[in-house]
Amino acid sequence: MTPFAPGSTLHGRFALRERIGAGGMSEVWRAEDEVLGRPVAVKALAVPLAADPVLRAATWREARAAAKLAHPNVTQVYDYGEAPMPGGAVLPYLVMELVDGESLADRLRSGPLPWPEAARIGAQVAAALSAAYGFGIVHRDIKPGNVMLTAGGAKVLDFGIAALAGGSDVDGGRIVGTPAYAAPERLRSAPVAPPSDVYALGALLYEVLTGHPPVPATTWRDASEAHRSAVPVAPLDVPGLPRRVARLCLACLDPDPAERPAAAELAAGLAAAVNQPDTPGQPSDGTAVLPPVGAPPPDPGYAVGSAPLPHPPTLIEPAAVDYRTEPVPPPRHDSRRLLLFGLLAVVAVLVLALAAVTSALLSDNARHNAAPGSGPSSAASPSAPVQTPSPTASASVIEQLNRTVNDALAAGRIDADAAGRLRDGIRNLNGSNQGHGHKQAQSMRKTIDDLVHDGRLDQGTADQLNALLDSLPNNGDGSGDN
Repeated sequence: MTPFAPGSTLHGRFALRERIGAGGMSEVWRAEDEVLGRPVAVKALAVPLAADPVLRAATWREARAAAKLAHPNVTQVYDYGEAPMPGGAVLPYLVMELVDGESLADRLRSGPLPWPEAARIGAQVAAALSAAYGFGIVHRDIKPGNVMLTAGGAKVLDFGIAALAGGSDVDGGRIVGTPAYAAPERLRSAPVAPPSDVYALGALLYEVLTGHPPVPATTWRDASEAHRSAVPVAPLDVPGLPRRVARLCLACLDPDPAERPAAAELAAGLAAAVNQPDTPGQPSDGTAVLPPVGAPPPDPGYAVGSAPLPHPPTLIEPAAVDYRTEPVPPPRHDSRRLLLFGLLAVVAVLVLALAAVTSALLSDNARHNAAPGSGPSSAASPSAPVQTPSPTASASVIEQLNRTVNDALAAGRIDADAAGRLRDGIRNLNGSNQGHGHKQAQSMRKTIDDLVHDGRLDQGTADQLNALLDSLPNNGDGSGDN
């Protein structure tokens, strides 16, 4: 959140009217340029992030990057400024073209789009990216929330984490972006390159056609596990979808960046598919038959009014080593039988070994019982409990806590700073042992209560988090602790 309020004026020129949007990194205001007499949009970095020099530099970078792009499918940037804050800090902001329309993420709340509209949007976004690549600029956060649908076509928003091609894809040791649309090489800290944007556009196009992204990830760990397991993307089952659109979309999602089409090629291919659809016939990949020319458009069969899709936020997290692990290739089909026989053989050996050990223990115990003077008091009982180290917090519960926070942030039930405080508490829980786990859980409960009291966390999410804390081993009420 920012300290901006309706009626405020920035640098004696930009009069703020109303806040029209907020995300994980920034918020956007409708404003009036009182010098030129035109409506504008003012986008400001959230206060908790404004003190970060890396993210402040990202806002400046967005201004310089977008100012170079004079393209009908890119939102224009007019100015950059820094508003003074208490204590001498500054809050960077951009003054941008005010675009009338709705975001693609909001449009998707009513379900998938008909394929011609989806392909047209994909072609326009690809054309915008191709123009950006002409200046060496890679967007790095293409997703439905960063595409605006206007009367003049789609416009790409938010170059806030854009970077120059060939540079590092990790900002200050952190990975920045939206996990569900991040290419696998981004999790391996590969150099910034256009194919990662093409992957994100393929994920966007897949979601616009089907209603869900190909990788349902809300965290970087989710995305890492999905890419490492190399699960194939489900085929596109969309009524009337031309073969070339299906092929282009899936080609964008190829794990190998070298196999993805260039943005210019993608723009031309999607535009051609809209203007000159495939010849009717059953595609070899199982997609639906295209109706004859002149026939009425098919009923799309979409469930309009289905459950709302979330607006996944841009995440800023440390680039952990396990996020960047190379994908594990799936086993070859012709080796599965050998693998099964090998596993059965290992199980058989383990069973035989266990039987031998059990027999030896029973025999040794019988000899001790038969020995004169032996008895329960002179021999250790084999069933005596063994002291084990205190267990740490359950990994599955920790994962559920993180997921609950991420879901609340995506749904707008919590702001980015509050989510960061909760994630800090979860990290402390994950590293705690039995002696300190209860204190960490109690500290997190207090944080939850404070956030609810301040109106920064809804009660429903707070109840979910507290229930998960209660399920942690040795971290319940802890009534015996002071």
